[in-house]
Amino acid sequence: MQRRLDGRLVDHAYGAAVAALAEPPFEFTDQPTDTPGHRANMAAARERQLHTREQHRRTVDESDRTEPPFLSIDATRGLIVGVIPHTQCIPRTDACGFCTFPHDVANARSRDTMVEAVTEELHALCSADGVVGRSVDAIYLGGGTANLASTEQISWLVAAIGRSLRIADAELTLEGTPQLFAAWFGSHLRNLALQPVAQKRISMGIQTFDDGFLRLMGRENFGGAGVVKKLIKRCRELSITTSGISCSTCPARRRPR
Repeated sequence: MQRRLDGRLVDHAYGAAVAALAEPPFEFTDQPTDTPGHRANMAAARERQLHTREQHRRTVDESDRTEPPFLSIDATRGLIVGVIPHTQCIPRTDACGFCTFPHDVANARSRDTMVEAVTEELHALCSADGVVGRSVDAIYLGGGTANLASTEQISWLVAAIGRSLRIADAELTLEGTPQLFAAWFGSHLRNLALQPVAQKRISMGIQTFDDGFLRLMGRENFGGAGVVKKLIKRCRELSITTSGISCSTCPARRRPR
């Protein structure tokens, strides 16, 4: 099964089964000169063929699970590509107030598996009919804490899009926490600056500069005003645009005493 960018769900298994059943089965002919071993191999081959065709018939009987597209894509407009590289974050408390959606605790091994799967799916989606060759206006890598991904993984994701779509004029944004961007001064920002797009940007999860609220949210180590100022200066040196995300709902209305 494959879900395409316009929402269409394609049942490749059904299509393959129909095509296989349309082909006449191979005729196994016994010869008087056949050895017992050859006859045994032929019998086994017949069994395999019967078993395979029966599997195809069951797939066809279950009916085609293809679904029609649920949106119309205007091919004359540039695409905006949003990617969630993984679903992991590094919260220290449930009172963060930002990730109101399900997320996973940081784990490098499972994150590697997720990023590889997302990269493969990106390549498949971007190379689909009606999408391949399209121009991209913006690429947003966010959701969870996207800059937990390594520089190599970020490059894989961008390359997967660039193999099938035109990204030279696009803006590329990487979302994440300020402290993780700061910890990657020599690599993450430099890697972003080298990506083959027109404009680069980091979107920082600032939430608030209030130290009391940051402690309540378990985000005191995510990077405060000082870290953000240093990041802005460094990004300007690399011609990277900066932006910040604030939290509209805090875990407490009053500043803690």
